[in-house]
Amino acid sequence: MNQLLLRRPFRSFARSSPPADSAVVVQLRDAHLATVFDFARRRLPTRDDAEDATAETFAAAFSSVARCPADASLHRAWLLGIARRKVADLHRKRYRRRESLVESLPEPPDSAPTPEAHALRAEDALQLRRAVLALPPNQRDALLLKYVDGLTMPEIGTVLGKSEAAVNSLIQRARATVFARTAAHFLPEESTP
Repeated sequence: MNQLLLRRPFRSFARSSPPADSAVVVQLRDAHLATVFDFARRRLPTRDDAEDATAETFAAAFSSVARCPADASLHRAWLLGIARRKVADLHRKRYRRRESLVESLPEPPDSAPTPEAHALRAEDALQLRRAVLALPPNQRDALLLKYVDGLTMPEIGTVLGKSEAAVNSLIQRARATVFARTAAHFLPEESTP
């Protein structure tokens, strides 16, 4: 992905903002573009949707740059909080169009050496993805932020607007639910004597 992705939204907002604000958002974009795109890509069914969410995230950051935390260590969490809302907006649009998220998910990449292995890996990935997507939104977001995006508990708390204890509770419940929903698929059947 290149940095040309977001030039158009920045140009339109640059006319009404001081150059200093523009420079801050460009620095944020340069430092966190890949992180925000990856965050959106894992939560949306298509690359185009992820690019749209990423562009909208930085456009929103540009228009609210005054609310950007002064502490640079909080920039990623602040941007991911915005991205989370933009992803939710896109999901709401999809729901209104009555498209099923599971049906529109991209196929898992073909990396299996045999057709049988590929089919099994695709089924495993689909089972796991369905279990994660079926979680309540806060649990799903906490789980993905922790294990996919690699955020710390305090960073997740910032993104979700929750305390560290609440984040820990969300992650514990999410793991238990995913395990319960997928255990029959992933655990070997016990043979009866």
